[in-house]
Amino acid sequence: MNVLVFKHPQRLVIAKLGDFDCCVLELENRTRLPGGMEPWNAPEWRDTTEKGLLCKTDIYSFSLLCWRTLIGSNPFDSKVIDLPQSPAARFKAIQELKLQGAILLLALQSVPPSIHAEGTFSVLRNTLGRNGSDRDLMPVFLQMETLANDLYATLLYSFTVAF
Repeated sequence: MNVLVFKHPQRLVIAKLGDFDCCVLELENRTRLPGGMEPWNAPEWRDTTEKGLLCKTDIYSFSLLCWRTLIGSNPFDSKVIDLPQSPAARFKAIQELKLQGAILLLALQSVPPSIHAEGTFSVLRNTLGRNGSDRDLMPVFLQMETLANDLYATLLYSFTVAF
């Protein structure tokens, strides 16, 4: 997933999401994703997965992006998670946390108190599920206004502090 950031006439900037992981067409009933970007991929990205659940991998990546935005830094390079220094060991540890379903709890615990909002927590709970079948965008769409306000406030604060 790419985040394209543009100047905006009424806001400081506006971000648009695009290029959700890999475009896959005409797949067999069970398949494996042809690519992925560690650590921003779903726990099952290396596994053979039902065709209908492949789109759920993008939901997980979207949620990791939301988490990163909410805390104002990369959760995999910050003090949120104690990780090994070696890149290979770090990716292995992150993958293990994903497979254990621990990322959701870490994300919920790390959201700053200034932006604690039920809508934000709901989005994380509905998108960081360990399995694709545990991820659902419909509740996210229903909470999108709350999430957008939380993310916008966080981004505005981050840009203000940075400059």
